[in-house]
Amino acid sequence: MNKLIILLIIFSLNISHAQSIQDVRKLYIESSYNDSKLDSLNHLLEEKKNKTNTLSAYYGASLLLKAKYLKNPFKKISFFEKGKNIIENAISKEPTNIEIALIRYSIQKNSPRFLMYNKNLIEDYEFITTNISFIKDKKLKKYISETIKNL
Repeated sequence: MNKLIILLIIFSLNISHAQSIQDVRKLYIESSYNDSKLDSLNHLLEEKKNKTNTLSAYYGASLLLKAKYLKNPFKKISFFEKGKNIIENAISKEPTNIEIALIRYSIQKNSPRFLMYNKNLIEDYEFITTNISFIKDKKLKKYISETIKNL
């Protein structure tokens, strides 16, 4: 009986995590053109206590996107730098995480050139396209394929 309860708890945590990452992915895509979705994404990510590197990278990306909607240039730069540092930190901790590479690629692909946050575009694109066939998670594979195609 105790084993069954433990298994049910573990199963429910896995489902919760899977749903959460699906929500984050969806909101991230929608956030690039909708600031209310960005607010929802920020709220969802700020609630997470122990973020994985992937969720941290999404949080960094959400800060970079927030800079897009700000009027004050000093705040824009502040949010941009903070977000960039969070993404780079996530990459340094998990350099073979294809989803984090996708996050950085999508941000660098859409960042204004004068900010000079574009040095990893070719590297990330090649890493993603070379390794996408090794992804076993069908939802993640589809998400990455569609995202890279639409950038």
